Amino acid sequence: MKMQLALHFLAVAMNAAIVVSCPIVGTNRDPPNDAIHQGIVGATTTTNLRHRRLAPLSKEDIDAIVNHRRRALGETECLTEATYDGIADDLQDVSDALPDNQARGHFFGGILRLAAHDFMDFDISNVTDPMGMDGCIDFDHQANAGLPEDIWCEGCDLRTIFESNYASIMSRADFWVAAANAAILITSGGDLDLKDTFAFGRVDADICVDSATRLPQDTSCTFVEDVFLNRMNVSWTDAVALIGAHTLGRGSVNFSGHEGIWVDDVDRTAVFDKRFYEEMLRRAWIPRNLDDNGLPQDWTWGNNNNGNPRFMLNTDMCLLFDIDTERSPDNAVFPCCSRNDLLLGNGNNQCDRNVDGFNAPDGFENVVCNSYATGDTRTAASDAIRLFSGIREDGSFTNTGNAINNQDWFAAFRTAWEKATKN
Repeated sequence: MKMQLALHFLAVAMNAAIVVSCPIVGTNRDPPNDAIHQGIVGATTTTNLRHRRLAPLSKEDIDAIVNHRRRALGETECLTEATYDGIADDLQDVSDALPDNQARGHFFGGILRLAAHDFMDFDISNVTDPMGMDGCIDFDHQANAGLPEDIWCEGCDLRTIFESNYASIMSRADFWVAAANAAILITSGGDLDLKDTFAFGRVDADICVDSATRLPQDTSCTFVEDVFLNRMNVSWTDAVALIGAHTLGRGSVNFSGHEGIWVDDVDRTAVFDKRFYEEMLRRAWIPRNLDDNGLPQDWTWGNNNNGNPRFMLNTDMCLLFDIDTERSPDNAVFPCCSRNDLLLGNGNNQCDRNVDGFNAPDGFENVVCNSYATGDTRTAASDAIRLFSGIREDGSFTNTGNAINNQDWFAAFRTAWEKATKN
């Protein structure tokens, strides 16, 4: 069972059991017992990596970032605030060297996904092997596709930065959380700083058999409930807050099978704000890939959007609408359109258009998705969606560009993130 850690001012030196004074530390427990942290030459953490899709920085660029941090860190073996802040500086340098916001959104979104796929395998009821934030992911499992190719491969920018400058100071698990915190800090424009939620001292696991089978499938809220509420022991509000991180990055048909972005345009995929929740309420979402075309069913609206179709997963839409007809046959509706009061420029209803090769059924505008019935426990999820979106009584939204208008989501995310990353 992982320890619940808190920031204080004691540390264990990584190469000896000597207590020294270090500003950011969790416990006086032994250092991580894996090959990298015991200084074994040639240690590695992943095998059978698939072909990557995100081009790394040039050798000159990544060497400059690594060498600058190495000089700044000197010979320290403590996790100081300067070291913690240095991770954000390094990731900012990577971001500055990337060609556009699509690449930045992909990079930062991947970092958040790396941390989330580590902590989402936590099971509070499993006393012998609870897993959780332990620096261990089954990179060969399809549920984690994309991570070993783009984020944590030999030569990937994030892993190079870790192994060059931080592996002697912190575990992979600690680094993944700190890197995710840095990604959020950068993409929120500095408005969400999670440093005070960070704890040092997580111990990496060498193996995590079947960890990927504990991750939520993307088909219904039954899996959201099982993973977040039952195993991770968080609330519906917590779950909705964490899932809002979908606002960063994109889905890829090459990995998950889901192609597109969760927000309106590519530039916004590099911005950590409440737009994900707004999009759920703003648009006329209809199911995509209901036919047997080999792609997983999800939701979309609009056109191809220059190769960046907008989409939502079933596990997104079910947070707001009752679409599980097996669970609640008297109330749930599927397939359906999320709202039928929006018209195209030609006057046709947006629910009745062809989208990405899928022909909407006749009369689709008359088949509207239902909200959850009064008394359904999942109304807590839909209430959170509306709260975080900033929707007003007249249906308009508070401005996403103002930190004050993101505060409901940011506050809830801070609470949920601390719970999830300290399991």
